[in-house]
Formats: sequence, C-alpha cells, structure tokens
Amino acid sequence: MRRVTLLLDRILAADGLSVVFQPVVELANGAMRLHGLECLTRGPKQSNAERADVLFEYVRRKHVEPVVDRACIIRVSPSRSWSTRSIGTA
Repeated sequence: MRRVTLLLDRILAADGLSVVFQPVVELANGAMRLHGLECLTRGPKQSNAERADVLFEYVRRKHVEPVVDRACIIRVSPSRSWSTRSIGTA
C-alpha cells in the first residue's frame, strides 16, 4: 500500500506532472492554419507512470481521477490563484 501512496505522492508533487503543448493545425493548399493547442501530460520522470496511458490508467484504477485531473488543470493554469477556486477543492 505504501508503494502506491509513494507513486501518487510523486504524481501530485509540484514537479510530478510534466506538461507540453502541441499545436493542432490544418494543412490545406500549402497553408497551415492553427486551430488550437492540445495539452499533453506525463507522469513523474523515471517512473512507470511517465507515459500518459500508464498514468491515467493508474489513476482510474485507484479512483483518483478528479484529484489528478485537478492537478493537471492547475499545472497548466497561467494564474494558479484562480485555478483552485474555479474547479473547486476536495
């Protein structure tokens, strides 16, 4: 049980989630049109949960999706002061 807690603690740590943004574009007639950005999240570096599919399957199995979803949103928020108020806290 402690090993599970340690991984969840690592995921929820301030540096536990890595986030990058990938452009969503349309290529037509030789032109590129930006439609938006997709946020890609990865788990703690050098852990089994570094891959997104493993990370989110793990949190689903542990029934902590809302907690980790909230951490992801807070991680990408430009102003973290509004983040916890907007999405609530548990």
